[in-house]
Amino acid sequence: MEPSKVTSKTSSLKSLVLKAWGERWTEIQWGISIKSVLPRGVSGDVYNLADIILSQALVGSYPNELVLSYLRHSLNCQLVSYAAILQRISKYDKFHKRSCVIVLLDFLESTLHGITCRGKPEESVLPGALLSLVDWLLTCIRSGHVPKNGTTNRLEDRIANKSIQILEYLLNNDFVFAMLYLAKHDDANLYLIVVNKCQEISQDVQNSIDTNIPHVHSVLIQLCNIDFKNSIKLTAMESVTTYNEPITYVLQPLLAIRVMLNPTAETQVLVDKLKLIRQIKGYSNPRLYCELIRACLMCLRDSLSKEDHGPQWGAFTFIKLPHIIKHLCEDSKSFKASEEVIQGFEMLLEMFPLLDFIDSHTACSSIELLLNELVKLDFVTENQCSSIINRRASVVSTLNSPKPPSNVLTIIMRTEPTLQRMLRTFDSEYSKIQEALVSVLSQVLTGKSLELILAAASVEGKLRMFVSKVIKCNEFSKQINLQDTPKSICTNAVLFDMTFLMLCFITQKYGHQAILTDGGSNDTFFEKWCRQCMVELGNPKSHETIMGECDPNKVEALLTAIDNGEELINCDSSWDQICISIIGATHDVLVAWENSTLSSNDVKRILDSMGSSMFCLPICAAAWLCSYMQVLHQDALLKPLNMVQQLLNVIPEPEENTETFSQCRQALMCRIIRKMQQDLHPPTMPSKPSHSIVSKDSILEQLIPIWESILEEGWLNIKAAQKLKTTLFTAGSDWFVNNLIKEMMKLQYRDELEKAVDLLFAIFHFDIEFCTLALLELMPQYLFNPDINVELIEPQQTALAKLCSYCIYASVEFQQNSMVKNEVLKTTNSMDIDIDNSWPPNKIMRLDNGDCDNTGTGINGTLLRALVALFRRIAVVASRHEQLCRETHFVLRLLEQLVMCGRGSSQIILKHLPPSLLPNLIRCVPELFTVDLILNLYDLNWPSGRKAATSDLCLLQKTRCAKNTEYL
Repeated sequence: MEPSKVTSKTSSLKSLVLKAWGERWTEIQWGISIKSVLPRGVSGDVYNLADIILSQALVGSYPNELVLSYLRHSLNCQLVSYAAILQRISKYDKFHKRSCVIVLLDFLESTLHGITCRGKPEESVLPGALLSLVDWLLTCIRSGHVPKNGTTNRLEDRIANKSIQILEYLLNNDFVFAMLYLAKHDDANLYLIVVNKCQEISQDVQNSIDTNIPHVHSVLIQLCNIDFKNSIKLTAMESVTTYNEPITYVLQPLLAIRVMLNPTAETQVLVDKLKLIRQIKGYSNPRLYCELIRACLMCLRDSLSKEDHGPQWGAFTFIKLPHIIKHLCEDSKSFKASEEVIQGFEMLLEMFPLLDFIDSHTACSSIELLLNELVKLDFVTENQCSSIINRRASVVSTLNSPKPPSNVLTIIMRTEPTLQRMLRTFDSEYSKIQEALVSVLSQVLTGKSLELILAAASVEGKLRMFVSKVIKCNEFSKQINLQDTPKSICTNAVLFDMTFLMLCFITQKYGHQAILTDGGSNDTFFEKWCRQCMVELGNPKSHETIMGECDPNKVEALLTAIDNGEELINCDSSWDQICISIIGATHDVLVAWENSTLSSNDVKRILDSMGSSMFCLPICAAAWLCSYMQVLHQDALLKPLNMVQQLLNVIPEPEENTETFSQCRQALMCRIIRKMQQDLHPPTMPSKPSHSIVSKDSILEQLIPIWESILEEGWLNIKAAQKLKTTLFTAGSDWFVNNLIKEMMKLQYRDELEKAVDLLFAIFHFDIEFCTLALLELMPQYLFNPDINVELIEPQQTALAKLCSYCIYASVEFQQNSMVKNEVLKTTNSMDIDIDNSWPPNKIMRLDNGDCDNTGTGINGTLLRALVALFRRIAVVASRHEQLCRETHFVLRLLEQLVMCGRGSSQIILKHLPPSLLPNLIRCVPELFTVDLILNLYDLNWPSGRKAATSDLCLLQKTRCAKNTEYL
């Protein structure tokens, strides 16, 4: 509007106010006449109407009540805004006019109950106007409280008391308090002035003997700490989100799955996952430590009866767990970290049935072992631990142990120093310690020693270091020097054989990732052989590739030596060449047998001779045979299978001395070849319970009993975990997630649903990325499919919203943590979700604000597209103002859970919400919204976030006022 027109209109308004006062117009007359001056649809704020009226009302020593009534009428008729009036009042500085100040305070007291904002131009002004009003009220308090001649009169006390009452109202009004919080960020200088005035008034009150201002200290403290925290109850819906779980059901299955998928994971990877759990569950540090130890002990309890897993969980619990706790404490940056750990152990003492079981079956105090390890890390002191150890010791001494008790924990604690000695031994010069090294390795190969050593190495993050040293030793010992003494040649051969067997066992137990380094040269013999020949489930190898490296002359010489029972060292100059040549020899024997050139007895004699002294040779032969059988017709498998079986039955040469350690090497060889057989042809009728899903029942009929068993027990045992992993790998994430969600939605009670959410969240960590995508893809069915959205009622809808939020944050953490991405083993088929075709192209609408910081912590790829697609669909639900339905409540529950689980970091997800979603949802269900929820939905560190929050808060307040008016 042109300045000349504004000036002209302002002059007309001033004249109208003077005329109204002079003629003593009523409010109705004023309302009729003002409309003739103001253009239709134009606010009086454009012409400073509030300033004009207040200037005239306060021109004298006493206020003009009649003119003030015109202002009140203009406010009720929406001719002027609250923001304009508050701004004008906050500029009044004639505090010596006590009566005028009191009238202004009375005016505020009578109008603030309906404070709102009715137009876009006002939204940006209202927060600053309220903060300016707070500043003015503090000035009123100080002017009214500062005594003259040592006394205060009645008007001054009234001013101070009324100002305090108004401030109390402002601070107790959630809408106004939110506006003040936004203004605090918008105008930091003004807020600093407010804080300084609060401190000055507080000092004045303390120094004053005669003071009669109630609640002044509490008001001043609130003003100095204008802030909001994540509320437990973010909506006005029935509280089903504050379920106080006695124990958590998420940590034990989560740890069981993580250790199963990647037992060699770095400590920081697990720490990041536990920090995520602490965030989404809202646990205190002591609670997290207690539940973490409890989860490890439950996994240990389950593994004590499983020979293959006991060492792994014993090492994880008593070697790696103390380091995890220390890292968690360091990341929490708490000044009372050690005290919080002790509090966690005190909480753990209340779970005595679990502790009694572990301690009675291991004949030791698990609490004492853990605390001693923490003491070794200089994290807690012996004095802090003594009371807990003594309390538990008195109980352990009375426990009855089974006969015989497991000594796995005692052995595990002795394994760690053994591992350190082995690593130091490997660093020595091999040529000088061959015999000593063979003796040490023979002890490792005996019984469960190798598994214990590997378990300790994996949990300490030293498995790769251990493997590299074993590979280096294997590489050194592969050379055959005929000039050495026979004893030295034999020792060197045994050393090569032992290290080869150990590396094969490690590969089978921990995968080829433990052997082959990413980006490394991988040029040693064993690394090449592992890449080309090692039998791995789901990773077939070409039987022809390695055959191309066989020298026919060397193969023929090797076959002749084996057939005649001669020493193999005369066939070649290195054991690695002999291992390659043995493959060619095996091929020739098989072809000759198939062509009836050799009889069965000849084949048996050759195979027995092949494995009589070097047990690496049967393994090389068996690996090639298994690869070869993968391309054979069913009718042609019999002879290769028989050859592999015969390799298991070879009888080693009688030992003239014990320095070759043939028995322990043969035992390990048999274990390795049997594992190859299982990977090639999994048994359909195993002698012991198996996690194979080969069954006459459908895969769904197998999944449901597993899930019902897990839900009833509340934890995940090793057998069930293996079956779930196989089911997910077989059926795919879409089918897996869909059917488990169906089972969860059948539950009726809140405690069952809370347990199911925790268990499913952990189970989805078999492949959290694909399971989350499948879950997000499933949500529109519950929103728009009438056949299944009838299930979207409470408490099921809260459980579903919570599970979605958990998985979204876990996927974001997975995506951002490069270590997790590189180390987690994939279990689902990559064809489950057609990433290229399921989502819109990359060039999608920009939904986040331009001034937001998107560097470093954004969401990328399919997860971002899945979130955007889901948010667009829930925006459609929110746009149905006339249809208040269960889907609308679910949308609100989802937003609430995203905020609660984010704990201050939810903006990375919420910034992708469509701009229309929240306004439409507020219009639809204003009675269910709270100010806290709106403030948490935006990034208030940025002006655009504060502007959007202000707009939605004003919309909520306006809707509330409209509802109240309807009721009146």
